[in-house]
Amino acid sequence: MRLWLLNVIGCLSAMAEPMLTLDQIHVQPRFMAKALGFIAIDGVFTQASGSMQIDTVTRTASLEVRIALASISTGSESRDNHLRGSEFFDVANFPLATVKVQDLALDADLPRQVSGLLSLHGVSKPVQLNISALRCELARRPACQASVSTSLLRSEWGMRHYLPLVADEVGIQIEMDAAAP
Repeated sequence: MRLWLLNVIGCLSAMAEPMLTLDQIHVQPRFMAKALGFIAIDGVFTQASGSMQIDTVTRTASLEVRIALASISTGSESRDNHLRGSEFFDVANFPLATVKVQDLALDADLPRQVSGLLSLHGVSKPVQLNISALRCELARRPACQASVSTSLLRSEWGMRHYLPLVADEVGIQIEMDAAAP
């Protein structure tokens, strides 16, 4: 009887806090910047991963997104290689960027802002993240989809080359889909 009760308690605990994994096919980190004041440069990072821990009791989540910076794609291989180099992302020394969010309310009104932590180029700093879409289905196979954006000054993360020819402000957009394994 005790073993059965422990198994039930263990199952209920596991159900209360599902761990979701970001679907690598449906996570799409993008960036947008300006060069020479008017030329739009945008691109995607084709390799990203992460997880979302759901607390079904408090209806909150924590989120971590890991972006492989070497996977940058702007449509120009020579520009991609330049951005991977030491003047910008320096992927040899800083291969990942991470975004972390704690206590993300699943039932709050949208759009809204939440505090997060961005680690990039060896620097971790708080950022305000805009949540424009967030939908979670927790009844069956737990899954969540979200759209998160922010803008930052790249110089605050130590990337100062070519200022002001290449804009300091960079927009970031992350579309994601996470599901229980």
